[in-house]
Amino acid sequence: MTMVIFFRNSQGYTLAVQAGAPLSDADSQRLVWLFEGAVPCAEPAVEGWFVGPRREMITPWSSAAVE
Repeated sequence: MTMVIFFRNSQGYTLAVQAGAPLSDADSQRLVWLFEGAVPCAEPAVEGWFVGPRREMITPWSSAAVE
């Protein structure tokens, strides 16, 4: 089962994370650190218009992060 978890930072930006299973508390805390303090949203969905890279897009940063 694929799920999307939303994180929101203090500037109002929303970050979406796709996961294959619910995140553990440790994984959630790692993402909070990685996203510089963005916290998970309590809402199951967010409204608005969002722009971001295509899911299939591969960047040097993402390649290094996976390794």
